[in-house]
Amino acid sequence: MMDIDKITSMASRLFFGIALLTLAVAVLEKAVNVLGYTFLKFYSPERLLDISVTFAMFILVLLARQIRQDVRARNLGA
Repeated sequence: MMDIDKITSMASRLFFGIALLTLAVAVLEKAVNVLGYTFLKFYSPERLLDISVTFAMFILVLLARQIRQDVRARNLGA
């Protein structure tokens, strides 16, 4: 069975991948928009950037939780 640390690690990696992918698509869409074209009808580059930042914030929260747990474990062990 998976413990919370493994689930957190997997979620963090997944969110990081999604954040990078949406960031890359946002940059590519903006570059294509400068040329007068688009390949995404429903999402603007700004909206994709918002989605990317949202996933990045989740990553920061997961990492802060993990750091807090490590500090507490270290303080209890000392």
